[in-house]
Amino acid sequence: MKKHIAIPLFAALILLSSCNKESEKITHETASSVPAKSISIAEVVAMAKSASTTHEPLDSVCPRVNPDNVLIDNITVGLVSDVGSIDDGTFNQAAFAGMEAASRCYGLATTFVESAGDDAQDQIQSLIDRNVDIIVAAGFQFQETIAAASLSYPNIRFIGVDQFNTNKSPNYVALSFRDDQVGFLAGAIAGLMTTTDKVAIIAGPDSIPPVVAIADGFESGAKKVSPQTKVLRRHMGSFNDPIAGSAQAATYINEGADVVFGAAGDTGTGATRSAAAGGVYV
Repeated sequence: MKKHIAIPLFAALILLSSCNKESEKITHETASSVPAKSISIAEVVAMAKSASTTHEPLDSVCPRVNPDNVLIDNITVGLVSDVGSIDDGTFNQAAFAGMEAASRCYGLATTFVESAGDDAQDQIQSLIDRNVDIIVAAGFQFQETIAAASLSYPNIRFIGVDQFNTNKSPNYVALSFRDDQVGFLAGAIAGLMTTTDKVAIIAGPDSIPPVVAIADGFESGAKKVSPQTKVLRRHMGSFNDPIAGSAQAATYINEGADVVFGAAGDTGTGATRSAAAGGVYV
């Protein structure tokens, strides 16, 4: 789902592999500071199609970001994926692609492990044991482990996707996103497109704050553009059960949902694939 993680992850890798450790203050625009803009469904669909087919090849990216071809071949980056795999089509794959892009452009060595969901400590330790210089952990489930490891191993640099650096460790960069806004946009589109006044979201576990933020945003977006629309919502127990996702999508379609949003990794992918195959918008 989070297909744009590759770029900020690439940037974070470059930041951590540089000598400049000064923190930068990040500012965010507020809703009131951004002018309103009217946009049609046709324009949204056109932009989505363009975004899904536009991909700048590394042959042009690398000369742009590293014009002097300065290689950093004495650094090894290790990635541990969230539940799923590095080719799951969601943010695990995006994180892996970002790491590989940095490797290609800067000559970094890379390695990776895939998590089963309840092995955060073991997987992080396995990368530490491989003597990596930078550890990338894709997923909120790694936050506590990464926070502790960043204090215990000050010479290793850590990047956490969907995490928050609450202990302010200087060797820990946490990448967090406005997931509520992502969900809101999806919900708004769903609310504009539904003809049954029923839309559905099949989300990951509600123990994960970014997942809840996406789902809350989806509900808000749908209700904003179509107050009468009913949002069917289910938080699944796993990110890695496409069969369960498909079954839940079928249940919601039988209840009248004509738009289905999958926000649950491979489980969500199972939901959207089966819904699309049945002629429902996803």
